[in-house]
This record gives sequence, structure tokens and C-alpha cells, in this order.
Amino acid sequence: MFKTAINLVKFVVFGFICQFSQTEEALALDIEIAPFALYEQGQESITINGVKTKYGLGAVGVSIETFLGQKLKIGTRLGYGYHPNAGVSLTDSVTRIAVDVTGPVSGIYRGASVDYLL
Repeated sequence: MFKTAINLVKFVVFGFICQFSQTEEALALDIEIAPFALYEQGQESITINGVKTKYGLGAVGVSIETFLGQKLKIGTRLGYGYHPNAGVSLTDSVTRIAVDVTGPVSGIYRGASVDYLL
């Protein structure tokens, strides 16, 4: 491919030009990266497949947001939730039998958002 030294020099210069042009594009976006922590708990029980339970969710992770243009903001969140001894009370809505369950609970929190500013 490089039969002469001048071809090697041309290739290296071309490579540097490509790298610097990509760097300018990457730096054009103003990206905000921040940690987040959330906890939600419902006041009322929710019913899933005829079984009632209290709703609760807690997670910690990282949030990434950026503006595309002047008014459009996109973002994503990725987190992890864990409780070593969570208690859940399940009640069957048909038979009215209640069961209390405790044990470790874990999960992944994923979210995405698109905001348009008026």
C-alpha cells in the first residue's frame, strides 16, 4: 500500500484531518451527565392479574441529557435498584387471601425522555 514514503505521509495527514473533524462534531453537543436517586411509593394498592399489592420503587443511577437545537432536549436514565429484605403483601381479589412475602428484590431502571420547549 505504501510504496513510497510520500504516500505514507499523505495517509497520516489525511488521518489527522479526519480525526480533528470528528472531534469538532463530538464537542458541538453540550451533554449533561449527572447522578440521580429516586423513590416512589403509591398511596393505593395496584392490581395485577387479580392480585393487589402496594407499589414501591427505588433506584440510583446516571442521567444523560442534551439539547438538539434550541428547543428540543433528549435524555436517558439508567439505574439499579436493590433492597436486601423487601416486604410485599399480596391479596387475591377473588378469594381475599393475603400473603406476606419478604426477600431480596433487585432490578434495572431504564428511562428515556424527549422535551420540546415552548
